[in-house]
Amino acid sequence: MEIPKEILNTVAPSVASNEQLKALRLRECAIKELIDSEKVYVEYLNQIVSGYMVEMEDPKNEIPLPDDLKGSKKNLIFNNINDIYEWHRDFFLKGLQNCLNSPTTLGPLINRSQAKFNMYSYYCSNHPLSEFLVEKHKDYFNKIRQKLGYEQYLPSLLIKPVQRLPKYEPIIKEISKYSEKAGLQEDLQLLEQTRTKLLTVSRAVDNMRVVLEGLEDFGADLTAQGRFLRQGPLICKFYGDRKKYDLHALLFQQIIIFAKTKKVKGKFSNPEFKYRSHIQLNKMEIEELGGHVFSLKSMDPTESDVVCEVKNIMEYSEWVKTLKDIVDKRNDFIARLTEPKLKSISYTK
Repeated sequence: MEIPKEILNTVAPSVASNEQLKALRLRECAIKELIDSEKVYVEYLNQIVSGYMVEMEDPKNEIPLPDDLKGSKKNLIFNNINDIYEWHRDFFLKGLQNCLNSPTTLGPLINRSQAKFNMYSYYCSNHPLSEFLVEKHKDYFNKIRQKLGYEQYLPSLLIKPVQRLPKYEPIIKEISKYSEKAGLQEDLQLLEQTRTKLLTVSRAVDNMRVVLEGLEDFGADLTAQGRFLRQGPLICKFYGDRKKYDLHALLFQQIIIFAKTKKVKGKFSNPEFKYRSHIQLNKMEIEELGGHVFSLKSMDPTESDVVCEVKNIMEYSEWVKTLKDIVDKRNDFIARLTEPKLKSISYTK
């Protein structure tokens, strides 16, 4: 493989050593492998967006959409897959292909992509809910697969982003190794920054999936609670109970669930979470009490109010901001519904 002059000039102002030339060739091979695998990945995403999603949106489709999927649940199946697909197709893949002719652009490209990888947190954390819905309607989706002539079943396609995210880190690590041996220090620094970010996102995604898959004894339909927003440990004290409990909170669009963490049976076993209580967010009010403590009060008499304590200021701020945003949006929605009626009454008088 011929090494572009641009990158040879970057390596050294004079003649590069044999070791550097070898590292540059290996680096180019690694980039080529990344591009080839990216093309395959984008095609899988295309089958979801241009195939399954289009078929489900077609009102004249001879394969009737199940009643259970005619509402918001349909969105839980695909989540933000369209955003992921369009970014990879229109930006990331094209940028990687340009790196073959201009290899020194790889580091900046990967570095600029850091924020976009956060899209995977949203998608992957909701994937267990998607799996449940697809399994429930597997006959319907298999009929669509047969109509489209696809080999891959929908569950095999939907898990591709979950599988793809952790694969970027070792690929970037390998390219970083060759960049270092070739003396591409600026490129190395940018690649390592992104690799650290990817590790953080991957670990957060894994934690979310473990929690969702380990929840026990929640009697209602988890897929009816909307998208999964965040999770974490809280010290909780319920109304009428003097005892404090170390619980794990799971926040969805419609509900916050409090669960007790069960002891793991084996060294490598994932934790399990036993449902204890919940509050519907459309009936919830939040109040800050100071000292990393906030209270959640429910307007539903069947739900118990709870005082929550968070161990550090960063986690506390994130919990309060997320919950307040939900309450504010709900109140704004109610105000928009009632305001025209109030104006009408005022005008009549």
